[in-house]
Amino acid sequence: MRRVILFAIIILLLIPIFSRADKEYLEYEFLETILQDLEGEFIQGDVVINGVLIDEFIEKEEIEVLGSNILKKLKLVGRPVDPLIKGNEVTEKTYTKEVIFESDYNQIIYSGLDKEKNLISIFVSSYIYNEKKEGETYLCINIVKNDDFFEINDIIEDVKSIFKEYDATMEISSCIIGSIKGKVSESYMDKNLNKSLKRIKGRILEEYSDNKALSYTIYTPDIDQFVAVGNRRINLNIAIRYNKDEDSTYLWIGTPIITTGY
Repeated sequence: MRRVILFAIIILLLIPIFSRADKEYLEYEFLETILQDLEGEFIQGDVVINGVLIDEFIEKEEIEVLGSNILKKLKLVGRPVDPLIKGNEVTEKTYTKEVIFESDYNQIIYSGLDKEKNLISIFVSSYIYNEKKEGETYLCINIVKNDDFFEINDIIEDVKSIFKEYDATMEISSCIIGSIKGKVSESYMDKNLNKSLKRIKGRILEEYSDNKALSYTIYTPDIDQFVAVGNRRINLNIAIRYNKDEDSTYLWIGTPIITTGY
């Protein structure tokens, strides 16, 4: 299990995210505008903030203190419970805490609600990555918001303060999920998407479709950050899937890439 988590972290670190300007993070507002262009109804917003916090491996006692401090800054409510005993469901009275302590890998995972009932998951991972015993401590925070996504600024400021305290660089990716009632034809979606891309000067770099989903990889100069893949820049990802059981077409719009499953 922990090897899978570690592999996912390494993959994230291998994909550099670049920023052309140090301005406030407002990309999620941009995504919501695209959702409106596609005539979708907002369901959920998802933000992932991650980065290397400390350039060394830390022991059990240190990671416990670090995790506790982050927990307090993000104001998760309730008391801790073990998800292996109580399950993964969080409430206003409890949050889950899962730990892994090994000789070359330590991890603490918290998942709970803050006072505004935003679901926040905190992953603090410290690991040794080579035979020279060199290591690093990595922080990943996932915020899920089901109502007014514009109110997420305060949480992001709290996260920024954590990375600033350690003089560390953080990367942000965000995704919003929306839906359209019924099955939307590919031609209809292409028409609306092309209108939206024209307005934001977006260019489709890759399009993928199968019998379940349709996905677009896009670059637009109107979004500040981007992922470099080879000699190409990518900063917008749109996926579309029809759910037959619910008779709804779901939309995922993410920057610089979609970080949730679809």
